[in-house]
Amino acid sequence: MKKPMIGKGNKGLIFAILWLLVENPTDLTYFRVRDILKLLKEEFRKDVDYKTAYGYLQALTEMELDFKIDHIANKGYYVKERIIKEEERNLLINALKSEHALDNKTTIILNDFINIDSEEKVRKNNLKLLKNNDTTNDDYNIIDTIEILKKAIKNKNKISFNYLTFSYKAGIFMRKVHYETKPLEIRYLDGVYYLITEKPIWPKIYCGIKIRYMRDIKILDSVESEVKATPDYKIDLIVLYDWAIEFIDDNFENYRITKKDNNLIAHIEAPYEKIANFCKRFNPFYVVKDNKILERMIYDAYELLDIVRQNDDILLTIKKAIVNFYYYLDIEKEKDYITYMKKFNKYINNLFLDLKYEEIIPNVLSLNDIKVSYEIVTFDSKLLNKTGDIEELIAAKNRLLNKDVTNRYIIFLYDTLTEKEKRRILEIVSYRTMNDLHDRFSLFTKAYYHNFDVFKIF
Repeated sequence: MKKPMIGKGNKGLIFAILWLLVENPTDLTYFRVRDILKLLKEEFRKDVDYKTAYGYLQALTEMELDFKIDHIANKGYYVKERIIKEEERNLLINALKSEHALDNKTTIILNDFINIDSEEKVRKNNLKLLKNNDTTNDDYNIIDTIEILKKAIKNKNKISFNYLTFSYKAGIFMRKVHYETKPLEIRYLDGVYYLITEKPIWPKIYCGIKIRYMRDIKILDSVESEVKATPDYKIDLIVLYDWAIEFIDDNFENYRITKKDNNLIAHIEAPYEKIANFCKRFNPFYVVKDNKILERMIYDAYELLDIVRQNDDILLTIKKAIVNFYYYLDIEKEKDYITYMKKFNKYINNLFLDLKYEEIIPNVLSLNDIKVSYEIVTFDSKLLNKTGDIEELIAAKNRLLNKDVTNRYIIFLYDTLTEKEKRRILEIVSYRTMNDLHDRFSLFTKAYYHNFDVFKIF
């Protein structure tokens, strides 16, 4: 309970006495009148006569308050009932401990709120319990963050922010990656707040951005006209379970539900990519009969299987190096592309050296009887204003085939590919598909490439 400010005279004195009973600063079980007189002098510098203090104490026992003040003869006054019962308080504390978005500032605010009627020692103990939770640093506050985002959403402003990414080298290292986008709404799912944006920051991922990792949010001055994704595709889904309509309602605005032949039918109109993603994600709850969407689902499923089949240990090590290096090094700090790629090459080699490989000659590594070599090809890059060159890919393949090694890999970096280019590349590297589901980075970041593939050459 917040300590009241008591002015001249005895106005508000009853709140001072209530505060003493609730906060119990001297840890008494019962308060006699003379205890109250002593504490009023110590805590509020108030000299009050016995009759006045006794009158206020009696009044508190007769009032209908959220606090229940009682009196036991020959012992004194005490708080018999508080606003929040102990069981309810424990339930709230346990619920907050399972919350993933808590930071230190929010933890203190919420602890003060649920312990508004607690004694100081109880409040401090409960704060310790909550601080054992995985709270973030003081540079972040979920309440302030959500207020900023709500303001941007209301005014239809774009925002800029930094997103924390993680790396591990003799301890956890965090780097902030800069993004600009337009926020649309805030969602809460499984203890996590997500920001839904006009365009997905990470392609084919529609669940949104985790707000707990957003830092340095700024509302940009420019206000963009609202441009919604064109609902360019229509589909009818058979709803298997009535309750599954909630997923449709969560994800789509333009839909209606009808009943035909004892089946619930969801008629949905939305962007094609969003419908395709939805059908893959929530497939167990609906029947899809649309041939175009079915072909897409089957294609993506086979593509994912191909990725799993192709993922030998060496290939996974190279992919690991590509992704970790991308998030580890900020290209703003590099002089040029050549310097960046030299460091990238060294980063890949270091991962192999950590696995006890030895570098025999540049880009040829050996462990026992296994020899590994790789070539890096940047095929297409908007930042470099570089277009694709098939001959460069062929030359890299030929160089690898001429090396006396066991395993050969092409690290293929690019921004966009035409369907014709994709088919030609697959013919050269003897692959059925290109990794398209998750081997990519956000287009909202400044980078030399936003997509990658690793091909094993035979």
